[in-house]
Amino acid sequence: MQIQQRDPLIVEITFRNYWYEEVPKVEAMRRLRARGHERAKLEEIERSLPEVLVHIISFEGGVFREYAGSSAGLLYPLLTLPLKRREETYRVALPAVISKGADQRKSAQIAGWGVTEFRILENGRLTEDDRPIEQLRNVTGPTPIKVNVSHLDPHARPDGNCCLWCEIAHSILDIHSVDCLCCGGWCDDCFWWL
Repeated sequence: MQIQQRDPLIVEITFRNYWYEEVPKVEAMRRLRARGHERAKLEEIERSLPEVLVHIISFEGGVFREYAGSSAGLLYPLLTLPLKRREETYRVALPAVISKGADQRKSAQIAGWGVTEFRILENGRLTEDDRPIEQLRNVTGPTPIKVNVSHLDPHARPDGNCCLWCEIAHSILDIHSVDCLCCGGWCDDCFWWL
């Protein structure tokens, strides 16, 4: 059976309040090197990285949503996780893992659920578990953003190559425990034991 090439499934989402950062390629690679990946993997990722990686998180609609993509304007969903809001505090449910570090994709064991708290301070800054996140700035007002949701097509099959965008994004957030849930867990590095 031959698999036909399909056009990407693109939707436009309008954000009204979100957190945004632009990560230059040099900074993205610095973040990945700090995670201890093999040199060959880093070289492969560096060739495929856009010059500027856009990273967005949103708490709108009672859901933590995270996206990344090139500054050219097309983003990809990384995470969609449940949250509870209390005033300006957003409590996000995350899997709790036993192991940490770059080898987490091969050795992590989920030990239950944990909670990460994001809080918007009076000065408009964002914190995660009381730690300021200086890299993200708040954007308000209607902003249409194009998102590639091809992974929702039941006939789509990803190539399995991991882009590590989640690890770049999660280097400013302390949520590496969910790296393998990004992009629907399609990376061959994740869930290798299935």
